[in-house]
Amino acid sequence: KRYVARDQRSLLEVLLDFPSVMPPLGAFCGAVAPRLQPRFYSISSSPLKHRDRIHITCALVRGKSPTGREHMGVASNWLARAVAGESRIPIFVRTSQFRLPKDPSVPIVMIGPGTGIAPFRGFLQERESRLRMGERLGRAILFFGCRNRREDFIYEEEMKEWMDTGVLTTLEVAFSREQRKKVYVQDKMRGHGRELVDLLLGPGPHPAHLYVCGDAKAMAKDVNKSLHEIIAKHLHGQGGQKGSAETCVKTLQKEHRYQRDVW
Repeated sequence: KRYVARDQRSLLEVLLDFPSVMPPLGAFCGAVAPRLQPRFYSISSSPLKHRDRIHITCALVRGKSPTGREHMGVASNWLARAVAGESRIPIFVRTSQFRLPKDPSVPIVMIGPGTGIAPFRGFLQERESRLRMGERLGRAILFFGCRNRREDFIYEEEMKEWMDTGVLTTLEVAFSREQRKKVYVQDKMRGHGRELVDLLLGPGPHPAHLYVCGDAKAMAKDVNKSLHEIIAKHLHGQGGQKGSAETCVKTLQKEHRYQRDVW
């Protein structure tokens, strides 16, 4: 684990470190070298706006490995070099339950830092199209995060336009590296704690749906923890009881109103 996983050694580096290992080419290709696995990306477009295309949002993986090797992600770098109209690659679409409510008037809360914005761009394109068709939209709150406004604020112009047209009603952005104390999407959530609890658990006829997309190792766990803390703090008549918050979150999940697309 330390030699390969921690130091991120490639198969070529291992063979170079152990030159006495010389597998036949057929055995190397057939049994030693791992088969290239498919990469799964969230669709970042709506068929209502782009009927014959599918958009994805991909971060370019490139940098030094712990051994000093220039590491380049296979899929992201292929996509970066691809030529429109010429480059071809096989794709397939998986059925997903990570989707908008059937009723566009139902409020939605979206939490997606970085490339986690991908499915929510599709959601907002869908709402944009439905608004143009004359349908009534419920509230849409987006919590987006990135390191630096000038380098990582992807789809900024689209978000501004959606705010202007009412497709997006609230946009909260956390730029984690632009101040001494790092600020993340979960910090922005706490600033809207009362509002979130009212939308998700309030007495209104259309309780909100909550969506989270992005990093599973840190972000999704922190957002889930913050959600419990927010509910415990603001839940009416419960006195901030953690047990009640846990029950509420489980109810949201059971009703498919708390969905996560994380990796």
